[in-house]
Amino acid sequence: MADDQIAAMTAEQFMEKVGRVPDALSPSAAERDLAHRTAQAAGSITRSEVIERGHYWTDRHIPYSQSKYYPGPDGHKYRTDCSGFVSMAWKLGSSETTVTLPNYSHRIDKNDLKPGDILLNTDPGNSGHVVLFEGWADAGHTSYIADEESGSKGAVRRVIPYPYYPGHGTFRPYRYDKIAEDTQSGVVDVQIIGSDSTVWDTVADYKAGKWSGSWTSEGRSTAAAVASASTGGTVHTYAVGPNGRLYSHDRKAGGGWTEWSEVPGGAVDVRGVSAAARGNAVDLMIIGSDGSLYGTTADYGSGKWAGAWGKVGDNRLKAIASSASGNVVHVFAVNEDGRVYNRDADYNVGRWTEWGEVPGGAVDVRAITAAEVG
Repeated sequence: MADDQIAAMTAEQFMEKVGRVPDALSPSAAERDLAHRTAQAAGSITRSEVIERGHYWTDRHIPYSQSKYYPGPDGHKYRTDCSGFVSMAWKLGSSETTVTLPNYSHRIDKNDLKPGDILLNTDPGNSGHVVLFEGWADAGHTSYIADEESGSKGAVRRVIPYPYYPGHGTFRPYRYDKIAEDTQSGVVDVQIIGSDSTVWDTVADYKAGKWSGSWTSEGRSTAAAVASASTGGTVHTYAVGPNGRLYSHDRKAGGGWTEWSEVPGGAVDVRGVSAAARGNAVDLMIIGSDGSLYGTTADYGSGKWAGAWGKVGDNRLKAIASSASGNVVHVFAVNEDGRVYNRDADYNVGRWTEWGEVPGGAVDVRAITAAEVG
């Protein structure tokens, strides 16, 4: 089937045509799928990544220009003026202006300012200006640490009086609509498949030093495999049902579980599943009926799924696990030879690395899991 025919189909039509998880997509198609999902996920970014991206220019003292462009850490080029700098730090798709940045953000109060927010003068042209807020410089909140592209100093990190230097117009605080918090609650939700094949969960509060003390049914009978990830205080559970299809449901902190619903994309005969969170997005990986790895993305910030599953090469996998570091998803898999292999999906550049064996020489591996330490 030609790529243009596939592109013209909906996910449902594609699955009806193929009859199972697609196994005919080439590696180049997998690269295009990741690049597409990278574009879809653009905008979901943590506060720490915003600041890191800002420092990428301030550490290099990139000169100010309204006509020149310079790459961010992912290689995408942005205009080297004040609004181009914020567009780069927020990882927007293009270089916005002081007039258009409010289309991607919303007003907040001074006392709500957090790292990665901005102080913005929305006037057009040379009358407007914007700076990236990094943190308060004093207890009275009269000055703050800022990163900016200054017309006289270029990309610079410095302390600025709130809201900005006198004589430069009116500045107000704004927050990017899809920014993700870096908070770590210390609460871990643990899921198991019981002897009755039902998904059960319990909660460990490591800050309080206690467990919930009981296991609670999540209501999914005859589950064959389970994985979970968390975004913004919400736990997302993914389970392979008795029909080989993939289902999910959610629970917000302090709330109950939503109803189970099938994950979009029509995957069938799923043999394994893993999940990893990147900001407001979760990358789902599955082992298809052919033993190969497939992936899709749920953007919980926008409430959208990527839809179709993208194949990531031809394999004969037995088990998978995944974890995310910033905007890179690390996938670990036990192959049919019983050894452990790894490859990464780098959303900064929209590419997969090649499979490589994990050092150490492990053989006859039966199961695998992975977790970021941070």
